[in-house]
Amino acid sequence: MNKEMDMREVLEKVKQGEISVEEAEHYFRKAPFDEMGYAKLDMHRQIRSGFPEVIFCSGKADAHLVPIVKRLYEANGEVFGTRASEHQYQMLKEIYPQIQYDPISHILKIENKEKKEGVGLIAVCTAGTADIPVAEEAAQTAEYFGAKVERICGCGRYPSSFCKAGCDPRCKLRGRSSRDGRRTGKRAGWSGE
Repeated sequence: MNKEMDMREVLEKVKQGEISVEEAEHYFRKAPFDEMGYAKLDMHRQIRSGFPEVIFCSGKADAHLVPIVKRLYEANGEVFGTRASEHQYQMLKEIYPQIQYDPISHILKIENKEKKEGVGLIAVCTAGTADIPVAEEAAQTAEYFGAKVERICGCGRYPSSFCKAGCDPRCKLRGRSSRDGRRTGKRAGWSGE
């Protein structure tokens, strides 16, 4: 029954023009999950959600990470991993010379940039320098999946920088913070609606 629901959903997406006939054919030819013994890869995630499987690299054994990257790269033509180490990058670079690594966000990726559209706009804000690694991870993840991103740094200390994100100057939250750096809607006069 569930398989029929998945098939119907894929066929509806073809009918609506959300995916091509070739993508639907690729979906039907492969199993929904690739059971590797130590990992279960969701090979149909992109069809169901619009986003392919992402690898959480932290703590993965080298003997597991390499085959996971291989399977996802073969299936999707690109791969994206978060919380990767320099060691993991160097190891994978020997196999995939085109792989990119960002030491700030700890992201590994082999990316097909031609298919990225850059839709929407996401503001990724940091309160200070300690937030930069996780903010950069969020920004690069959003960009990888096709969103436009504007990075705004230092919002915790200098709230007026919100204006870069297009915040309405009449907003009661703009430019308000308590002495100890905490921000609360109630202190800024926000009613919570």
